[in-house]
Amino acid sequence: SKRNKDMVKIARHCIRCGACIDLHPELFELDWDNDCIRVLDEVVKPEREAEVRDMIADCPVAAISIVAGKQ
Repeated sequence: SKRNKDMVKIARHCIRCGACIDLHPELFELDWDNDCIRVLDEVVKPEREAEVRDMIADCPVAAISIVAGKQ
């Protein structure tokens, strides 16, 4: 069977500093209405996994994570 898709998530303790948006505007945006950072493409594609892991390391409050997707 196919592996579940891993997903990028942002935790509630995100301080909305915008570092992820500055570094990866194609993946994140500020949602002004809900005062949060939104992930534009939550599915971690194999060719972008290293980039996502860099984002996780770059977040100053460790609010970005990869979680196992559900079927």
